[in-house]
Amino acid sequence: MKRPAYSFIVLSALILFITACTPTATATQPPVVQASPVPSETPTVIPSPTSTPSPLFITINIDFAYLRSGPDVDYPTISDAYIRGTKMEVLSKYKDWFYVKAPDEKIGWLYLAWVDASGIDLSIIPTPSFLPEPPVRPTLKPTNPAYPNP
Repeated sequence: MKRPAYSFIVLSALILFITACTPTATATQPPVVQASPVPSETPTVIPSPTSTPSPLFITINIDFAYLRSGPDVDYPTISDAYIRGTKMEVLSKYKDWFYVKAPDEKIGWLYLAWVDASGIDLSIIPTPSFLPEPPVRPTLKPTNPAYPNP
């Protein structure tokens, strides 16, 4: 009778050993499925209206006017003649000269006295961010022998 008790103990030990060596099923967390982002309606931002200044126009009030390359009569003309009544867009102002864009898209300078700028507040016209180099005036040499050149 000792044999069945011994066999029972060996068999129980063997079962315990096998059970301990077998991997046990552990409860695993199910994989987390991340939902792909669903596009949501983004509110459209409507920009508030800004006050863009309206272009200012002047009108030539002499028979013929020429655009000049700078704000002085010493600068060369850069256009054909524009006639009385021609409207030009004012881009800026320097002293008594307007920097303008003509109807043919040429850009240059017009003297204040040559145009009608009535109804325009001259103080709101910007000054230019640049001025062209003044033209070089030639040095005149006297040709009279009574006045020798020193």
